[in-house]
Amino acid sequence: MKAIHHNQVLLATFVMLMTVMDTSGGSTVEIRTHGWAMGGTSSDIDMRLYVKRRSNSHTYITCDFPCQRSDYCQRYTKQTVDCPDLNGILWRVTLIHRGGGMSPNWAVDWVKVRENGYSYLLDFERWIDPDQNIAKDIPDAPCSLPRTPINGQISGVISGVIQHNSYGEFKCNDGNPGYYLAPGSDTNFFCWGSYLEPKSPTASCTVCPSITHCKIYNHCTGSSDSRCTTCRYDRGDEKAYEVSNRGTSCKQLCSWRLDSKFCYPGRCTDNTPSSCTCAPRFSGNNCLTIDTPPVMHNCLGKLKKIVSGKESDTVDAPCTNSTTAPSTVWTNIKLNLTAQIQFEANWTTSFHGPNATDWPRHYYIEDHRLGVISASVDWWLDQGGITMSNGIIPCEDNRISEDNPTSSMHDCTKTEVIPVTPQHGDSLYFTTKSTNGGYVKVRNYDGESGYTVNPPVYFSGREVAHTASFTFDLEPPYHCSVSGGCTDSMLDRGPAITKDGHINLRWSGWRDDGAGIAEYEYEVFLLVFVCFVCLF
Repeated sequence: MKAIHHNQVLLATFVMLMTVMDTSGGSTVEIRTHGWAMGGTSSDIDMRLYVKRRSNSHTYITCDFPCQRSDYCQRYTKQTVDCPDLNGILWRVTLIHRGGGMSPNWAVDWVKVRENGYSYLLDFERWIDPDQNIAKDIPDAPCSLPRTPINGQISGVISGVIQHNSYGEFKCNDGNPGYYLAPGSDTNFFCWGSYLEPKSPTASCTVCPSITHCKIYNHCTGSSDSRCTTCRYDRGDEKAYEVSNRGTSCKQLCSWRLDSKFCYPGRCTDNTPSSCTCAPRFSGNNCLTIDTPPVMHNCLGKLKKIVSGKESDTVDAPCTNSTTAPSTVWTNIKLNLTAQIQFEANWTTSFHGPNATDWPRHYYIEDHRLGVISASVDWWLDQGGITMSNGIIPCEDNRISEDNPTSSMHDCTKTEVIPVTPQHGDSLYFTTKSTNGGYVKVRNYDGESGYTVNPPVYFSGREVAHTASFTFDLEPPYHCSVSGGCTDSMLDRGPAITKDGHINLRWSGWRDDGAGIAEYEYEVFLLVFVCFVCLF
């Protein structure tokens, strides 16, 4: 009988079936005894389920079929037992015949293992003698790919599948800042005989935390390990941001960028915009505000009477220091039909920027210039609070402008013929003015190499202005006796006849209501008797 059983061994095949999902815990093993004559057994059968896991560890689970201690495993019957969880992929089933009982020999038809909706069906179709072990392996087969995560990929893929006995790995895409596997994601999975461990591997990719102004990141692995390796606008020696705080931030530096400060004329003591310190006499954003006006070294106004193209009278009104200059300069220049009044102003100013040795240019400063950028003189003829005539005379000598400031002495002399005849009491006012300013040109390193030069940025300057005036007094002085009530002598020359060669002149009571009397002039004439009758 035993020999006959050995001769009836058939080739076993493997069939894998998908069944309806079983949500109960553990695994279920079902054995069917073959229908061959005398195929049943009353011996106990042990079974080992060999499992592969992602950790690359191998283990087995033991299941006992008590054919001797309980039901007799008769032919055509099925016996089912519950076994522990596989916690991995089934790759081998081993049957161990313990012997004993009235009918020890056994013909096994197939073994079916179920867990979490998957079924492994192994066809044995052979006799097993007492104390004999037989085993079946899950045959080689590739696994279908699980879902590829958005912003990620799966490694280990060959022709769209994961090969048998190999690992697949979820990876998130690189980039700036890139992506990382979200918590709860499977990092990898294992394939054996078309089965995956875990059975439904899933992963999702979450964007790495961004770092402001970072250009190149490392590949983060979580929400707290984003690191910047290179910040934006980093050209080596020329950079607008630099990696700081061990790569967790990009520190902004003083630079050419509009969101930063070029800080000139000044210096960034800590190389950051907040540490910008302006040179003396400069302030404001990027030190573009000039706090002091130009220096006016001299200032003088002249009023000239021009007769037939020649000067006949000249009056000066100093204006170098408006605080110490007289309130007005009186004049009695009076016009006639052939005369003109000409006004002339002369003033000299200068302005210099900070010393280049003490305040050197930053590497991103292409050019800068500071100095006097404009000058002019305003004049107006006032008659009782009414402006009778006025004008503005620009002084654009050397073509000064914001784009062409002069740092040398700027000397202006401008003249104007007054078109209106001044009346008694009129005042001619004038103001000489000069303004400082200039520009800064900044190199732009936004490109990948080299630099361009930005349009000039202009300084906000200050103006210096000095004012003086002439007042016309065209009425002659008078003696107080004219208005009555005055006993002062117009002129006391002493005795009418004297032999004394010294004549003392005395006078008082002379007045001028406007300018006052600036000086007295006297003339002495020698009278000689001439006898006209005696000449004939």
